[in-house]
Amino acid sequence: APRGADGTAIFAMSDQKDVALEIHVTNLPSDPAEPQRDGDDAHEALLTATFPPELPYSALRPYDGRASLDKPVVCLANQNGSQVECELGNPMKRGAQVRFYLILSTLGITIQTTDLAVELALSTISEQPGLEPVVARARVVIELPLSVTGVAVPPRLFFGGVVRGESAVRRESQVGSAVRFEVTVS
Repeated sequence: APRGADGTAIFAMSDQKDVALEIHVTNLPSDPAEPQRDGDDAHEALLTATFPPELPYSALRPYDGRASLDKPVVCLANQNGSQVECELGNPMKRGAQVRFYLILSTLGITIQTTDLAVELALSTISEQPGLEPVVARARVVIELPLSVTGVAVPPRLFFGGVVRGESAVRRESQVGSAVRFEVTVS
């Protein structure tokens, strides 16, 4: 996705009905120099994603277009799609990586929507200090294919008389006859 000057993703809204949020979760040691210190199996590993009303959860898609050889990720959403819980493995093995897409519906986005935020929170019953939620943010730009055309009415205009500079015009009647334009935006 394109990014703004501050690094925030730009979501260019057009006529697309869905957007995919790529999720990549790893269970790797926090310090590769001392891998034995942590990175153990994570029991009951769960991702909870919370969505704004404008961008509810719609579906789950595998990362590579086909089901993984490992146990597939299972996601359960609440009734209005504002939250989904995805089971990442029980246990999610040490060194494991899980990648998938959460498909979100864009039908709730309006012209007043300026930004979107999705909160992602990992949890496990295993010891895991410092597991803070992550917020994925995007600024919304609505793109519309517009065309502006204009024509003078009547289509042929003729000018005559004495040409005067702007400073020589004293009364509105000295400007000349009015010209009407019809502008079409499509």
